[in-house]
Amino acid sequence: MKKILFAMGVMLAATFTLTNCTKELQNPQDVKTPYTIYANTAETKTANDGLSTVWVEGDALNVFATAAGSTEYGTSSKFTLTDAASGKFETDDLKAELAATNDWYALYPYSQYVTTPASTDAGYIYFGNKNGLTQEEYNSTSHLSGSTCPLYGVAEAVAGTELPAIEMQHLTSVVKINVTNGTSSTFAIKDLSFTSSAGDIVGHYFVDFTQDAPVLTPRTGNVSNTASLTVTNPSDLAPSQTASFYIVVRPFTAPANSTLTIKIGSVEKTKTLAEEVVFAAGKIKGINYTLKEVPVEVPPTKATVEDFLAAAEDDTWYELTGTISNLTNTTFGNFDLTDATGKVYVYGLTKTKVASNDRSFASIGLKEGDVVTLIGKRSSHNGTPQVGGPAYYVSHVAGEEPEPEPGTGELTHPLTSNLVWTLGAKAYESTVAVNGNEAVAALKLGTGSLVGNATITIPAGTTKVGFYGVAWNGAKGTITASAELANGVFYSQDLTANAGASGSTSNYTMTASDSDYYEIDVVSILGAAAPSDIPVTISTVEGALRAIIWGLNYYTASGIGADQSGSEPEPEPEPEPEPTPGAPASLITATVAEFLAAAESTDTWYKLTGEIVSIAKADYGNFTIKDETDEVYIYGMTNGWVGSNDQSFSAIGLKVGDIVTLGTLRGSHNGTPQGGGNTVPAYYISHVEGETPEVTVEGSGTEADPYTVADVIALHNSGAAPADAVWIEGDIVGYYNSNTSKFCAGTDGAVASNLALGTSDVNIPVQLPSGNIRKALNLLDNPGNLGKTVAICGKIQAYFSVAGIKSPTDYKLN
Repeated sequence: MKKILFAMGVMLAATFTLTNCTKELQNPQDVKTPYTIYANTAETKTANDGLSTVWVEGDALNVFATAAGSTEYGTSSKFTLTDAASGKFETDDLKAELAATNDWYALYPYSQYVTTPASTDAGYIYFGNKNGLTQEEYNSTSHLSGSTCPLYGVAEAVAGTELPAIEMQHLTSVVKINVTNGTSSTFAIKDLSFTSSAGDIVGHYFVDFTQDAPVLTPRTGNVSNTASLTVTNPSDLAPSQTASFYIVVRPFTAPANSTLTIKIGSVEKTKTLAEEVVFAAGKIKGINYTLKEVPVEVPPTKATVEDFLAAAEDDTWYELTGTISNLTNTTFGNFDLTDATGKVYVYGLTKTKVASNDRSFASIGLKEGDVVTLIGKRSSHNGTPQVGGPAYYVSHVAGEEPEPEPGTGELTHPLTSNLVWTLGAKAYESTVAVNGNEAVAALKLGTGSLVGNATITIPAGTTKVGFYGVAWNGAKGTITASAELANGVFYSQDLTANAGASGSTSNYTMTASDSDYYEIDVVSILGAAAPSDIPVTISTVEGALRAIIWGLNYYTASGIGADQSGSEPEPEPEPEPEPTPGAPASLITATVAEFLAAAESTDTWYKLTGEIVSIAKADYGNFTIKDETDEVYIYGMTNGWVGSNDQSFSAIGLKVGDIVTLGTLRGSHNGTPQGGGNTVPAYYISHVEGETPEVTVEGSGTEADPYTVADVIALHNSGAAPADAVWIEGDIVGYYNSNTSKFCAGTDGAVASNLALGTSDVNIPVQLPSGNIRKALNLLDNPGNLGKTVAICGKIQAYFSVAGIKSPTDYKLN
């Protein structure tokens, strides 16, 4: 069942009441047994579907019960969603003794820190976000959900033998800013802000909802009078075109003679109010704004650390340059930045400008000693100035690398190679500098989760092949060599791990000795020297996946052979980023029940195997696994051990029903055990595919034989949709409304960001990102496309909560 978060059919410059939602208890139960609440709907994880918010897995409520009229509110019980369709919430531990009559209090989202409904100094909750929110494209409302839009409810004097009903109320208000391009130019709006001179409007607040109206107490230093919004995938706004932007704020009243300011880039408009304006809880306040000059992005103010520390806390962006030290968190990017004038703490750094930390710091590749240039705002924590989170990266200069350690022995074999390799799957060109020598070409095989291979050809007359080889730091490495002439594998060698074989680059510096040198004796294998040229496949193996090889040479009876590199190998893609050092050396194999019973630890790793029963987030890898003993939530998993979440989960290709084996630490969230975690995610080891239902489709997904609209729906609904881009063909019949998420036939009210393919009864939405595809296909600018047949190359993914096409790369319009 759904909770209507924002009323449908919102008109410009109008205020609408948000629909409340009723939550009621099942038949009264003994407090010692599980207790159930039914919610007609209202962080944790609610999802926004147009202007309606639906319950999703992981939603939970704080619920308090106390004797009627009492201010002894007791302890919060956590009620967790067990059935999204009916809004069913359950708890195994109702922390209240029911009286003859009772008062009931409920708060969404659940927080272990909220211990009373009368909070004034503990257990704060979010109202919007002091550092801003992110809206996906123009007119989108998907961000109007979850922890930024809390709810509360009270039911008073309910008889202990009766069914209590709790009507949930909204705690936040929403400002809908409708921006019309009043210029003759076309431009994109990347961000905007809304400021009230009446005081703070977003941030952290303690909430007392035991009064007639909720009382909000700001958390000192964590509120702001400016609410900002960053727009992802902004499209071009044509002259006279209007786009809507939704900003969450706390309820407040802007009195007469106060000001409201809207700022878009360099353009700022301030309005002095002739009379008071109320931004009420549960309502949307519409504001129309016509831009009469083209907004220009305001450049950041360049400053020294000293200047930055002396600046006021406001909405100004500063550009700082300094040396990184004290890198305390490599997931979120927390560190000290020092220049000649002083030092300041950077509380979060991201690769690009985003409204909240997307954990992209690790992908930048920064380390202590590097000189980085970043852009951030002046903020503080407990009175200490800091660069507000998150700042975003501009550039950096690498610090000096430490001198390589002395070698463990003089190397007596060549470091360069006379054999040429052809890269296969998960194989990469690298270089390696050994014992301070000049870097030479090297071959990197395998990743943290996948076998790698390459091919060499040993010339006729070869008697042996020699090479240096090491395994990845802290891991096993085994290579095999096979050839058809020798009837399969004729050589296998375990490699010793080398501490230098790590990092996030293809250029390695390490120490090695002749103990890392190996030879393949061709004569003993074949009974003679190679009778002809022999293609040989070199590969790593499951369980010992990664290896680095250099000095790969063939020898004949007369000595080392001639260089075979007569032609350059085909250029290969850039090597994928390598995992950071520190992968666990061993894992404890455990059932889910044993894992749940274990103590939390930051250094004890467990190996779990279970069936994936649900996937909450496919980018970060948040999902639930179940074995015969119990089930557990995995909060983040990566494709191989990398030490921080690189959002590689989707590359593995897992789906509900697959049996996955993974490595993880034992953690918890709000007291509930889980795998993975904010700092170090779980990592993928292997999986066995679950049964995939048979799906009958007409097309094959190629350009010559594209899928039909019906094929797309069948593939998506069965979970059998391919991960890669495919071709789909259908008739353009309309578009999907960005506010209602509903199909609209024809071109009336068309938007530029999507179109619909199929028929008026059976259709799918197609995303049109900014660029040539949008310009050519969208119905807003091209109404004549209605009824035409188009073939589009894109990915089959959920869009507007139904089967759809996203991230298109090519099209053919008939």
